[in-house]
Amino acid sequence: MAEKPHHAEHADLPELGLPPQLYTESGEERRLGVEIEFGDLSIKTTGAIITSLYGGKIKIDDPYRLNVENTRLGDFLVELDAVYAHPQRPAPQLDQDGPSPEENPKKPEFLDLIAETIGDLSKSWVPMEIACPPVAIRSLPALETLVMALRDAGATGTGRQIYYAFGCQLNPELASLEIGHVLGQFKAWLLLEDWMREKAGQDLSRRLTAFANPFPRDYACHVLADRRPPQWDQFVEDYLRDNPTRNRDLDLLPLFAHIDEDYVKSLGDERIKARPTFHYRVPDSRVDEPGWCLTTLWNDWLRVENLAADRPMMEAMTRKFLAKSWSRSQWADEVSRWIAP
Repeated sequence: MAEKPHHAEHADLPELGLPPQLYTESGEERRLGVEIEFGDLSIKTTGAIITSLYGGKIKIDDPYRLNVENTRLGDFLVELDAVYAHPQRPAPQLDQDGPSPEENPKKPEFLDLIAETIGDLSKSWVPMEIACPPVAIRSLPALETLVMALRDAGATGTGRQIYYAFGCQLNPELASLEIGHVLGQFKAWLLLEDWMREKAGQDLSRRLTAFANPFPRDYACHVLADRRPPQWDQFVEDYLRDNPTRNRDLDLLPLFAHIDEDYVKSLGDERIKARPTFHYRVPDSRVDEPGWCLTTLWNDWLRVENLAADRPMMEAMTRKFLAKSWSRSQWADEVSRWIAP
C-alpha cells in the first residue's frame, strides 16, 4: 500500500505523491534521476548556481561541458546538448574517408576548434542541460530549489522562442526488475501514452522539430493482447523488432542495457547508459514559468504506476483499448473519462 503523500518543502509546490511501491526489493528507497534543458544561461553561471545550492567542486571538461562533483546530493553534469561541442565525447566521424589520426596529427586541435565554433554558434538555440544525480523520491523537493534558482537567474524554457525545443527527462528507478513488474508498468504506459502526451501540452516548437514518437499502435496492441507468460528475452526481442530506436517517449533501452549489457552494446549506440530505470521524456521544459515544477511531472508519471497497481482497472481499460480501432485523440479523450484530472 502506498504511503501518504509527502508534503513539499516549498509551500507553493503541489504535494509530492508517493508510488504504490516506494522501496526496491533490497529495501532501499527508490531513486529518481532528472535531466533539465533550458536556454540563456552560460555554463559557468549554471555551475555556480549548483555549487551555491549544494556545495561541491567544479571540474571543467571543455568550454561547454563541466561536472560539479561531491555536492551534498551527488555529482551533476552540465553541458551544451550538442555532440560536436564536446571533442572528448564519441561522435560520428567527420572524415570517414579522410586521413587517420596517425596521418593527421593536428586533427585533435582541429576538432577543438570545430567544437568551440559549433558551441558558440549553437548556444543560442541548443539547450543547456543539467543531468542531476539520482535522489530518493522523497528528496525531490531538494531539486525544486535548483529549478527556482535557474528561473531567478534568467533561464528560459520552451515557450520563450519558436525554435526552443527544450525538454525534461525523468528516470524513475524500478521497484523490481522482475519481468512481470516491468511489463505491468509498461502496459500501463501504453494505455496512458496518448493521454500523457496530450496532458504534457507539447509546445509547437517540439512539433516543428523531431521529438520522440509514440509507440506504434500495432505494437501496443500486440503487447496488451499478449497472454503468454512474460519472459525477458521475448519482451526485448519484440520491443527491438518494432522499436529499433531511442525515439520514444518512454525509452527502455537503458533498462535493457542494465539487464543484458552485452546485447545492447551490440546495437552500436554508445550513448545508451545502463541503469535500472525507465527513461521518460517530457516534451516541454518550462523552467521560466512560475508554477512549472518537477513535482508536477513526477505526479503525472505516478498515473502510470498507480494504474499498473490497479489490476481490475488495467484489465478493464485493456479490454476497451483492444475492442476497436481508436485514433490517438479519441483514446486520449477516453482515458480522461477513466483518470481523475
